[in-house]
Amino acid sequence: MDRLSPDKSALTILRQCWVVGYIGVAIIVATCLVSARKHHGDQDYYHTGSQRLADGEEVYRGDEIKAFTYPPFFSLLFVPLLPFEESVRRGIWYFTNILLAGGVTYMVMMRVWPVVTGKLNWLQSSLSPPKWVFFTATALLGARFLISPIEYQGHDLVVFMCSLVAIWYWGMDRDKQTGAWAGIAAACKATPALFLPVLISQRRVVAVVSMLVAIAAATLLPDVLYPRQDNRIWGEVWFNTFVRNVGVGKAAHNEHAWVSWNLLNQSLAGTVHRLGTPIAEEDFLDHHFDVSIASLSPDAIRRCTLCLQGGVLLLLAYVTWPSHTKNMNGDELAFFRLGQGGTVLAAMLLLSPMSSKQHFCTLVAPIAFCVADYLYRRRDHFVAACLAIAFCLGGLAAKDIVGRPMGNTLLAYGSLTWCTTLILIASGRVLITRSAAFQQTLAEKMDSPPTSDETESPDVIDASLKEAA
Repeated sequence: MDRLSPDKSALTILRQCWVVGYIGVAIIVATCLVSARKHHGDQDYYHTGSQRLADGEEVYRGDEIKAFTYPPFFSLLFVPLLPFEESVRRGIWYFTNILLAGGVTYMVMMRVWPVVTGKLNWLQSSLSPPKWVFFTATALLGARFLISPIEYQGHDLVVFMCSLVAIWYWGMDRDKQTGAWAGIAAACKATPALFLPVLISQRRVVAVVSMLVAIAAATLLPDVLYPRQDNRIWGEVWFNTFVRNVGVGKAAHNEHAWVSWNLLNQSLAGTVHRLGTPIAEEDFLDHHFDVSIASLSPDAIRRCTLCLQGGVLLLLAYVTWPSHTKNMNGDELAFFRLGQGGTVLAAMLLLSPMSSKQHFCTLVAPIAFCVADYLYRRRDHFVAACLAIAFCLGGLAAKDIVGRPMGNTLLAYGSLTWCTTLILIASGRVLITRSAAFQQTLAEKMDSPPTSDETESPDVIDASLKEAA
């Protein structure tokens, strides 16, 4: 076996030191958070659901305040932690979320790294700002979103990681793994099922079948491990209790689980409902007040929501259409898939009937994609404007910056909804212009006289494009 070169050996050791150091920091931070923060966050719901599942009790209770509303597969999440006492469970969950935050950051950075380092110079201008500019801009735009699920002790980084692994394999054209991980993400939380129509439109039969199998297997796993005493299927009970009553084009509403007017619901349906529903002054509360810009009937609100959701779907369908990646391969395809996957993640947030603040951690992927393309390929003023406004509506609108009253007001007006919409539009524009530039450069290269006896296969073209201006 060949030995590693000194440079590669040193790089391997450095990476191992970084991993060990990050794990050590994660342990320290998790321990400090358990001591400093007494609020249990969302992990209480996960523990309750898992405990009831293991005890053979009913998990889905529609008459319970703050009920467990997640799919059956997610009720298995906390089963391994049930033997531990509450403080230990919280510490493990904090530690897990911090590791996941580091993991998703590393995966996103690996996908944009060829662009940042100039490896894809065939599609770039002479722009080459220092790497710290990219890291700083991405951190300013996305760090707040990534921290939120850690703060709330949520499950969103688990869903983000599964979705990101699916995007990772999507960029390698490995359909079986792409579908499997997208299916696991959808089994954890229903919204990643949006990957399915995208894979169908790209005619990826293997990925579609793999995703459907993964969803079915993961959803039925609790029935195998913890079957119900009434012989019903957990998925059936979950659907009948919570999903069946969620109307298309309407904000999520359940007597105890969700309310239609909820400033934390930053989906399109939730924001349109608030903007079209006046609140009487005598009903004002700290988290419930009038932000309506019109008094609309429920049917009018639904029609407005459907129009906006339809626009999101049309944009998503267009930017993920197969023709955009024609003849792409290698690092360019992987980077482009990150952008397409980012649009899926952003659309998930907008189309979901309920999207809370901590769900928006997935915006890190499209943010990094847009920033990398803007800094190292094309200074698109439209993309810059979208990102700047998104920063004002996202990171700068946090309650610890603007204060609780102003933060709640901005949320009620849909600050994260419009922030996500702008990031989705910016991602779509980058995908469209980048694909057009790629195809144009490819056509010019193919029309130029050959300089060797090499055949013009896509791989050769791709290699020669790297030398083109």
